[in-house]
Amino acid sequence: MVVKSALKVVLMAGETVVAESEDPALWQDVMSRLYSREMPPGQEQLSERESNQGAKRIATDALSAMARDLHVTVEQLEGACRPRSQEPYLTIDHHVWEAYKRGTPARGRKAVGAAAALGTLMTLWVKRAELADATFAHVSGILSSLSAKDGMARRTVRNCAWLQVEGDRIRLNPARISMAVRFARSFITEEWSTYMNGAAAD
Repeated sequence: MVVKSALKVVLMAGETVVAESEDPALWQDVMSRLYSREMPPGQEQLSERESNQGAKRIATDALSAMARDLHVTVEQLEGACRPRSQEPYLTIDHHVWEAYKRGTPARGRKAVGAAAALGTLMTLWVKRAELADATFAHVSGILSSLSAKDGMARRTVRNCAWLQVEGDRIRLNPARISMAVRFARSFITEEWSTYMNGAAAD
């Protein structure tokens, strides 16, 4: 035999019953509050703070990993392009940018145009940080922050041996990642002889 019992809300102080009620509206309200997914006051801020700390930890881990990939120090990587998990993702140091322009030719087989240079750094970073694909919009934004431009950005990237274009997205050529790494290491360290000597052999 099935026994159907009415639900009852009981308010107790220690072992003493202070009040009780079988009002369905009351116990439904109590149940909804007990099992509600809503956070108590202040919990939203705590959750947001924890989320930010998590994002920071992930970005820090990715930063260390990228530094290892490129055989540079985290400090060198930070100083050259300040990788972050939020857009614009990279902030290029002006001195490093000027060193890149002095260290590479404007034309010829060893030339790497502005959009391709930034596209290289972007693709390496978003891959390691597990972010969305690098895009021409990202590159354009970084160029603007440098008061620079590349009037043929798409062509520049297409002509770069280690980059590939898919719509508005810029990706690494999996078969030529070592070339991208060599370029990025030279960009970050401002030491271009390794790239230039390697580029001659590629």
